[in-house]
Amino acid sequence: MPVVPRVLYVDDDLENCEMMKYWIREECGCDIEIAKDGKEALNIIEREYFDLFLLDYCLPDTTGIKLCEQIRSLYPEAPIAVYSALDREIDKQLALAAGATSYMVKPEELDLIKPFVNRHLSYPKLANAISEAPAAATQQSLTGNCNRGRTRASGIV
Repeated sequence: MPVVPRVLYVDDDLENCEMMKYWIREECGCDIEIAKDGKEALNIIEREYFDLFLLDYCLPDTTGIKLCEQIRSLYPEAPIAVYSALDREIDKQLALAAGATSYMVKPEELDLIKPFVNRHLSYPKLANAISEAPAAATQQSLTGNCNRGRTRASGIV
């Protein structure tokens, strides 16, 4: 059974949340959970696992920077992107210093979300492609025959 990557998106703007739900599900093929503030995000993280995090900078109860630091302590290797309307260089630098993997400006850089997700979640896609491959082709690939019987995983960035 294929593993579907899970994304947590944290934003207090309902319109942005609805747009991101569609974008992540339809364009990226991931499950998505929405949190409206930092407290709700941390409560969700306590009981569920996520492969990737997208955070708004300005939240009602905290900043995306502080939330990023908290998530980074729980998920040391997880991709975390701050997706914010703030486009000042200092905001980008603070996010990266807090442990963000990337900083994207909304809405102008929405088209960067899909490559970010694909790049950072390529391992689950590869695992899915291998698990769905015919057993013989997988076995042949594992036995060292480099020129024949390869299974190509499409859509991996």
